[in-house]
Amino acid sequence: MRKPHLGLEEKTALGTQKFLSRYTTIDYLFGEFIRDLDLTEIFKGKKLRRIDKNVACIYIGSHLLTPIHELLHAGANKLLGYENQKIVIGNLDGGFLWEKIIPGVTAENLPLWKGGYVLCHKSSPSLTDIVIPGLAPYIMTPIGIYLLLEGKRRKCIPMIIAGCGFVAYHADAVFGDIMKAGGDIVIGAADYCCRIAGHPMNMNENGLKYILAIPGVFVGLALWRYSYHYFRRAVNYIREKAHGIDSTLPT
Repeated sequence: MRKPHLGLEEKTALGTQKFLSRYTTIDYLFGEFIRDLDLTEIFKGKKLRRIDKNVACIYIGSHLLTPIHELLHAGANKLLGYENQKIVIGNLDGGFLWEKIIPGVTAENLPLWKGGYVLCHKSSPSLTDIVIPGLAPYIMTPIGIYLLLEGKRRKCIPMIIAGCGFVAYHADAVFGDIMKAGGDIVIGAADYCCRIAGHPMNMNENGLKYILAIPGVFVGLALWRYSYHYFRRAVNYIREKAHGIDSTLPT
């Protein structure tokens, strides 16, 4: 009996499902990212060559989009009334070029995993003053998801690379901006409750910062995972209406 013909999207989903089905927790947390960033069915050739090209798309996309990421951090600071002391882009991400093009940007030699950073001094900032600039770049995640999924459907490499960059930045935020935002939200909520009770919170008292770090991790993970999940649902809804894509199929 002949096997039914599978389209590109079905092949991509089945290619990673064998791994994900064995590890439920990994699938729950990372499954959507892994499936979206799996490009091995886009390319031709041996499996290792296809994996190399897959990694290259993610690497190139994330490094090309570093200026947008850092400028969104800096822009959010400005909108909240703060001055940015430094907007840095690593030389590995083209900082030596961007500092000549974008006013206020400087280049530094940074580790491979650190594309750049924004330095902004804030005296007695509110919770929103901390969280909003930290999360500002991730307004680009839905655009990245759309570019990535549509790029895979059309086999358009420029769209795929741009989409990979935004999606990879969101995935990486589990170790950075979004995880930190989860901790800040927990600390801010605890501080607010303490002030209402008339007992201002002292983070250095009885190891409080270590105790609050635990719920902070869970809030950060939830914020990271569900933001991507609902961004993705919204994008698939738009694709369904605009292009007639069946969003119930794996993409």
